Amino acid sequence: MMEESSRRSAEAPRYYGRYELRSELGRGTSGVVYKAHDPKLDRLVALKILRPELVSLEEAGVGFKQRFHQEAVAAGRLTHPAIVAVHDVGEAENRPFMVMEYIEGGTLADLLLGGQPLPLAEAVEIVLQVCAALDYAHRHGVVHRDIKPRNILVGPGVTKVTDFGTARILGTSHTMTGTMLGTPAYMSPEMVRGQAADPRSDLFSLGVVLYELLTLQRPFDGRSSNEVLYAISFREPLSVRRRSPRVPRDLETICAKALSKSPEGRFASAGEFAADLQRFLDHEAIHAQ
Repeated sequence: MMEESSRRSAEAPRYYGRYELRSELGRGTSGVVYKAHDPKLDRLVALKILRPELVSLEEAGVGFKQRFHQEAVAAGRLTHPAIVAVHDVGEAENRPFMVMEYIEGGTLADLLLGGQPLPLAEAVEIVLQVCAALDYAHRHGVVHRDIKPRNILVGPGVTKVTDFGTARILGTSHTMTGTMLGTPAYMSPEMVRGQAADPRSDLFSLGVVLYELLTLQRPFDGRSSNEVLYAISFREPLSVRRRSPRVPRDLETICAKALSKSPEGRFASAGEFAADLQRFLDHEAIHAQ
């Protein structure tokens, strides 16, 4: 009888606030994301909860709750088909949580782990969708600052940008002081130098993603974070076609422009980046040189 009771207890649904947790989807540096059910609206959602071990660090002034709030504010002001929507925010058990739309599929990082390059048209289409998301975000005063494969969700016919935890809302001075923003391998040279990131910084990070999609290798790598940051600042990456001869020269040129060390050498906007990618897909002459 006791055994049956404990089995029922183990199978009992686990709730966080009003949300029923179904399964864990992934873990980041600050949060754990669950697939969950919202009984009030009878729909599946993605529930992101601050990692429990970080709650105690709030006393040291690290500000993880602030980052959670910042992500909700940044993403909450953006409504676009290629940006994951935020439905709700709250706090339970002294841990903040964020409720987002649930996307069936996985991340671009998961796709890359397969070790097989995507068809060129599919890779370009994914980057085009991210360009659309960034163009919209930038026009609404939000710079993402952490574009990388793990923050790009992909599903059947769907590409969406997520995790605005390090986003900067242009015109404000809120930032995470004393913390390295972004992920080293995808950071722009100006971010490495500790300078303010403008929209062209996101385009550099997306250029790194495009390079990785085309070659299955990152343009800047090293045995330590410091080596990676040095390479981003001072070394030119091996050309795309040296790593993957299958890539057409025009696509290599577009990628190289996005990876310019100088923001002035990159595309002026995500819309301009997207326009050249679309010209490539349409077999038209690209504008990048």
